[in-house]
Amino acid sequence: MAQSLTAARSATVTVLVVAGSEAEAASARETIGALQGRSPVRALVVVDRDGGWPAPALRSVVEASVRGDMPLVLWRPAGLPDASDPVLGWAEHLVVDSRTVLSGSRRPDRGDTPRPPGLGVAGVVDLAGRMPVTDLAWVALAQWRELVAGLFDGPDRGPFLADVRHVRVQGHEALRPLLAGWLLSRLRIPPGVVEVGPSEGLSVEVTAEHNGRQGHFSVAWSAESHLIDARVVIGTGPPLVRRWRRDEAGPVGLLGRALARLGWDPVYGEALTAAVVLPAESARRSGPGPT
Repeated sequence: MAQSLTAARSATVTVLVVAGSEAEAASARETIGALQGRSPVRALVVVDRDGGWPAPALRSVVEASVRGDMPLVLWRPAGLPDASDPVLGWAEHLVVDSRTVLSGSRRPDRGDTPRPPGLGVAGVVDLAGRMPVTDLAWVALAQWRELVAGLFDGPDRGPFLADVRHVRVQGHEALRPLLAGWLLSRLRIPPGVVEVGPSEGLSVEVTAEHNGRQGHFSVAWSAESHLIDARVVIGTGPPLVRRWRRDEAGPVGLLGRALARLGWDPVYGEALTAAVVLPAESARRSGPGPT
């Protein structure tokens, strides 16, 4: 049975930032500094190149710097911690950005700095099975999920969710599988119904049927780059189009939202698990293309 497409959760925390370079650490300090002006967040930033910090030394630094009455959140600005990283046993929550862990991807804050091959979505799935994880890529998709869910609001459009025939999701190599996985898991549709492909701009198209009528539902960038178009066409009726201003949340805004919603997110977990099956299922349709 199709499920509702909506979901949600708050906290004051201590953030342990484990950066892979001085530049990464500087960027994280800048982000945390700006965030501290909005909410009471304590932070400890360490640079750990290739696991160079011995666990006991890092533990002693953490214990000397972190208040014990606040949740400890581990934030990896880029990449993923190794599954055997002892810090995972100390932290109560992990913040990552899956846009930085896909093979061949580039850091979202420095487009000219290539990342080494990562573990991809499957690596995040493994971590999310062990502890609560917040993915900044998932946080960045909140507006898109809301807009797609809004396409089916009301008694005239809601019933179309029960008979979805085709879903196409295009966009960034990390964002498109998360968004497609979310639709796959919430709608309970076969993976073969979902097509995922590369595109410069994010877009979602859903084709569904109800009472002999076909409906086309889509959310995509408008011709004006700061706007998003949400469009519904049912049968031979006229298109219903609404335009929304793009959510321009940067690193500070995304991290702030992440820290305000700590704890297990079952909707994200289901979307992440579903995303793992999508590349093999959709590659036959989508084929190679620009990213």
